[in-house]
Amino acid sequence: TLCVSCVVLLIVVGILVALAFMFGLYESFFFKNDGSNTTPSLPRIKDDFKTALAHLTDAVYFSSPLSVQSRALNWILDTDPLQLYPDDDNLIQRYALMVIYFTIDSSDTILDWETSLTHECEWESISCDEGNNVTEFVLEGRSSRGSIPSEIGGLSSLKRFSILENAWEGSIPSDFYELALLEYVDLSRNFLTGTIAEAIGDLIHLKKLDLGYNDFEG
Repeated sequence: TLCVSCVVLLIVVGILVALAFMFGLYESFFFKNDGSNTTPSLPRIKDDFKTALAHLTDAVYFSSPLSVQSRALNWILDTDPLQLYPDDDNLIQRYALMVIYFTIDSSDTILDWETSLTHECEWESISCDEGNNVTEFVLEGRSSRGSIPSEIGGLSSLKRFSILENAWEGSIPSDFYELALLEYVDLSRNFLTGTIAEAIGDLIHLKKLDLGYNDFEG
């Protein structure tokens, strides 16, 4: 009877070990390798990201591999160490920041975002609130050449935006005027063009606005 009990015990132990092993394989296959057991490690399909970003970027911009939008998306898919998914909370702001990054000429010598291994709230020139929402973008006196892309609208918590004393060109996109929480804007001493939309009056929280020394019309 003792031997039979031993055999049964060994069989039970063997089954438990097998189940543990199988569950380990299941977990490693279906879950992210980040210590979490809540986020499925499903295939990261590019079209799913395009859909998630459709309210920021028209699909036509993703059709050109050289566009700043394509470069930002490809970075998120292929290089970004965070390996985000389309439903991750910070995908929108991280993508928006990388679009801005790629508009900056020789951006790799101005900022180190592309090689950063950290959350965007820890990037140079960026500040966030306690909820890890980007609230400030401050890049002053760097003589950088860039532009303000429409994707800036993805920074919905932005309160401070300053590019004082650079060489940014182009016009202010309509999405900029939809950043309802803006309090401080300094675009002075650049080469920005176009007109200032009446919608700027909708920024009711704005406390400071400096547009001086640009090439605006009207």
